Amino acid sequence: FLLGAIFFFIYALIYTKGSMSIIVSPLQKPSFVVSILYLSGLSSVLAYLFINYANTYLPITQTTAFANIIPVVSTVAGFIIRGYFDWFLVVSCAVIILGVYGVQKFKK
Repeated sequence: FLLGAIFFFIYALIYTKGSMSIIVSPLQKPSFVVSILYLSGLSSVLAYLFINYANTYLPITQTTAFANIIPVVSTVAGFIIRGYFDWFLVVSCAVIILGVYGVQKFKK
């Protein structure tokens, strides 16, 4: 987590040519702060709790294969909520689903 924060902070400094006011200005909006706290805290914590729960009842190979479905769910949610559509995303989701199917179908 810390390494990611450091990397993206350095990237933001380079991208904004060192302007801290541009980097810090979104933090003045309460909706932005709530969104960041939700995405970084609540979603991550719940995801790890659910994966640990799944690992209790399913084999690790099965839970890790189905963890790859997360981008597909995010893409579908993006389409439903925001109406964003791109054929590249459709092909990417199809490849992910075929990969998960292949792992489950042809496991030893």
